[in-house]
Amino acid sequence: RFYQFVESQPLLSAEQELAYGKALRLWMQIEKKRDELCEEKACNSSFIGAELDQISSPSAGGGGNNLQNTVEADDEAEAAVEVHDVTFSELAESIGCSERTLIKMQRYGEISKQKLINSNLKLVLAVVSRYRTSGIPNAELIAEGTRGLSKAALRYDYSKGFRFATYATWYVHQSISEYVRWR
Repeated sequence: RFYQFVESQPLLSAEQELAYGKALRLWMQIEKKRDELCEEKACNSSFIGAELDQISSPSAGGGGNNLQNTVEADDEAEAAVEVHDVTFSELAESIGCSERTLIKMQRYGEISKQKLINSNLKLVLAVVSRYRTSGIPNAELIAEGTRGLSKAALRYDYSKGFRFATYATWYVHQSISEYVRWR
């Protein structure tokens, strides 16, 4: 079934790769902005938590209790990082677009990634064929190659003028060779 799926995937033209690359790059920039906002929220909450700890902790006391308070404050700060996530509305506001537009950009970014990956699965099969003598099942090599292809899609820089397959070949080789080396 997998080989039939790979054969049924159409190859992309240079214009399609460029459009998908732009959409994916835009979405990755938005994700980076989301991470920055998340870190900012976490820093603000941990700063407020530290101020509250200073206010509530007694200035005089035993050293062992102070160490315990510090450990508890660190645990609370880690929990605060997990709790504080950026909502779509906050992200849309920081970028300067509507929430609906942001959702559309997310969908198109995901579709772009899938199109780039699916249309280049033949590349993974070509690279896997070079490692058949390693004694590792093809399914495992294909899975590793697909991971490398996914990483290449996330890091693809369309502005340099290279086709995606040229760019992705290195990532696929790297992921498969690392897998074979450590297996």
